[in-house]
Amino acid sequence: MDSGVGGLAVLKRFVEQMPESPYIFMGDTAWMPYGEKPLSVVRDRVLKVHHWIDTHYPLAVFVLACNTATVAAYDTLAGMELPYPLLEPVKTTSEWVNAHLSSHQNIGILATPATVSGKRYLQFLNSAFEVTQVPCTGLASVIEQGICNGPVLDEVLLPYLEPLQSAQVEVIILGCTHYSLIRDIIQEKMGPQVKIIDSAEILAHVAIPIIQNLHLGNGHQQMMVTGSAPNFAQAIQKLPLRELQNKSVVMVPVDAESARPQPLKISD
Repeated sequence: MDSGVGGLAVLKRFVEQMPESPYIFMGDTAWMPYGEKPLSVVRDRVLKVHHWIDTHYPLAVFVLACNTATVAAYDTLAGMELPYPLLEPVKTTSEWVNAHLSSHQNIGILATPATVSGKRYLQFLNSAFEVTQVPCTGLASVIEQGICNGPVLDEVLLPYLEPLQSAQVEVIILGCTHYSLIRDIIQEKMGPQVKIIDSAEILAHVAIPIIQNLHLGNGHQQMMVTGSAPNFAQAIQKLPLRELQNKSVVMVPVDAESARPQPLKISD
């Protein structure tokens, strides 16, 4: 589950390594962006969407791909004692960083305003790191439109890189899975001396062995959104998501409990 296309950065890695495994992807595009809403509002929405998915599909694992959704709702979901693993990017990425980077490194975090305000990365990262968090208002929304390079992206992105350049960070954590889709652009702007840590990549790296150990075999695969399926399909065509460009997308009005998804084939 994600607020939009960002979660596809996780899903594409699943598809690369487990092409026949069953999955349900939910993008809550009707409520996107999560990262510019109060955390209490996001929490209630995530719980509602999770309940809809849990009611309609037999889940073996739930991957909360969205950093903001994690900050807002993970602890509540974890307290529900769900009968399947619940995976998330913030603690997962923080623990990977703690284990693989030397202490006292200068780290920057690009994330949504809500993720920054929730301070969950600061909770789990080694306190010896020097951390600069930058709230990136509007960046996820630009990427959601399928814009992953060019002057429109630069206008939004570049001001958020300036504090990290001024701080001379050695490492940048992409604290929003949407930002994974512009990782190469961020690397280009910051230079090869800066190491990029992608929360989508780390989450997938940790999740894939867990899913493989479930021995789910082959099964149904479905991508769902709560907003416009055609708009979502068009964005996929513009983003570095080649593995998903021929998948079908359905629109699910989560607020109408009796509604069932209707398929829409992504056009070539």
